[in-house]
Amino acid sequence: MRRVLLALVAMLVVALGAGAPASAVTGGTPDGNGHPYGALLLVPGLTFCSGTLVDEDVVLTAGHCTDGWNLLKVREVWVTFDAFAAVDPVTWLPTGGTWYRTSRWSTHPSYVEANWPFTT
Repeated sequence: MRRVLLALVAMLVVALGAGAPASAVTGGTPDGNGHPYGALLLVPGLTFCSGTLVDEDVVLTAGHCTDGWNLLKVREVWVTFDAFAAVDPVTWLPTGGTWYRTSRWSTHPSYVEANWPFTT
């Protein structure tokens, strides 16, 4: 049930924000390139999350973002660091910006789905 609700919310957010800038906000104002290591992670047709580049090829994101990807047989995740990026509202595929694809991720072994959203 949680996955269905999450998918519906994600579809609504993408539909409302398709083509909108994916930029950081500082003090209520878009900060342009003020957070160059902020990432947008996208699993077309399923979900999206934010993350932070912590090494040259490692993005850190929340456990609830990656937890179900193996069960759902996700094959790839798209990642962008652009201040402005666009996603097609029908296909959920990137249409603007620079995107990178990965097929590797892991969820912290201590993550407990049943505790979400009150995880420690």
